Amino acid sequence: MRFLLLMIIPLYSFTASGKITGIFELRELYYLANVNKAAAIKFYQAMENINSESEPVMISYKGMSQMMMSRYAVNPFTKWSYFSRGKDLLEVAVKKDPGNAEIRFLRFCIQTNIPVFLNYHSAEETDKKLLIKEWHNIADNDLKQRIKSYLLQSGLCNEAEKTLLL
Repeated sequence: MRFLLLMIIPLYSFTASGKITGIFELRELYYLANVNKAAAIKFYQAMENINSESEPVMISYKGMSQMMMSRYAVNPFTKWSYFSRGKDLLEVAVKKDPGNAEIRFLRFCIQTNIPVFLNYHSAEETDKKLLIKEWHNIADNDLKQRIKSYLLQSGLCNEAEKTLLL
C-alpha cells in the first residue's frame, strides 16, 4: 500500500511574531533546538497554539518541542513532565496519520537518541522499515534528504537497507 506522504500538508514558515507559516523553517528550528537552548525555547513557543485538532504533523512537532524542552530542563520532574507530554503528543500524531513519513521519522529520531531507561524504543524497527520502504515515494525533497542522511549516518541500517536509499 502506498502512502501519500506530505501531499496535503501546507507549507508553514515563521513570521516575526513566531507564528508558523512554513514546514521548512519548522524543520530547521527543530534541528536547531537539538543543539541550542534559545532555539528550543523559540520552537516550544512557536508550537504553543497547536492542539489535538491540528494537523497530525504539527502535533508531532509540538511533541518534539516538548521533548526538546526536557533536554534543557534541570529539575528531573520537569524533565519527565516535558518528555511524557511530548511522547503522548507524538503517539497521538502517529495514530492520526500512521503512514506519514515525517511523523514516523520524528519518532524514529527520538527513539534512537534517548536513554533506554525511558522505555520508549518499541517502534524503532517498525519506523525504520516504513521509512526505508516509503523513501522513494516521498515527494518532499527536503524531508527525503533528511531521512536519508539520518538513516545512513545513524549506524542503524544494514548494507541491504543502505542500498535501498541510494
